[in-house]
Amino acid sequence: MARSQWHKLRSYPEESIQPYMDGYMCFIAASSGLSQVILNNNKKIYHQEHSRPPKSFAGYELYKKRIKKMMKLKQPLITNNKNWGLAKESLPDFYI
Repeated sequence: MARSQWHKLRSYPEESIQPYMDGYMCFIAASSGLSQVILNNNKKIYHQEHSRPPKSFAGYELYKKRIKKMMKLKQPLITNNKNWGLAKESLPDFYI
């Protein structure tokens, strides 16, 4: 995803549906009008390894409910506020 779109959508939601986050982010992007480009050029595609919390039925039900709502309204559910990540922090340059 382009950096500008990532910032517009405010990154991954920092909340409880973590086991379904990769797919959830795809629906956030799709409901905002972005489209997916399939890279089919026999090049390697890398996926960052991350922990995988156990999936729960309750979490899956919340996931389904939210993606149905986003796709119906054609509007992403953005839960991170404008200060997500390190937006309020001043990070000085550090040279070694």
